[in-house]
Amino acid sequence: MAKFKTGLRKTAAILLSSLTAMSAVSVMTAVSASAVSYKAATKNFTLTVKAAAATTLVNNSTVSKTSFTLGDKLTLKGAASGGTSPYKYAFYAMKSTANDWTVLGTEYGTATSVSFTPKAAVTYLIRIDVMDSTGAVVSKSYAVLNNG
Repeated sequence: MAKFKTGLRKTAAILLSSLTAMSAVSVMTAVSASAVSYKAATKNFTLTVKAAAATTLVNNSTVSKTSFTLGDKLTLKGAASGGTSPYKYAFYAMKSTANDWTVLGTEYGTATSVSFTPKAAVTYLIRIDVMDSTGAVVSKSYAVLNNG
């Protein structure tokens, strides 16, 4: 088995660490020996690096409280992982007795949090949507109970 000088290993390590997804690079190696019985040899290699498989978009959003007393302020925080960044967020609230969602803040904006103060002594449904740059959307919902 051939032994390579440290300099060749370092060069190869730097080359491999600088590759990006979907790039191709040609690598030429040369081995020579000073003894008469050896001939110089050259070998070409092509290395192709493919993009990693896309990861699933995950909604990690939270609500500061799951129960409230009238006058309490709730903070809704959007958070995501996976998918393809950048992410956009939409925040919604709805009384459990209603049929329509109310948009809190800007729908699918870049703000990662919004505050909400319930105005009625009922259970509210809270929904936080996360959208990645490919348009994939994942929703996360909470029931926020009134303490009376």
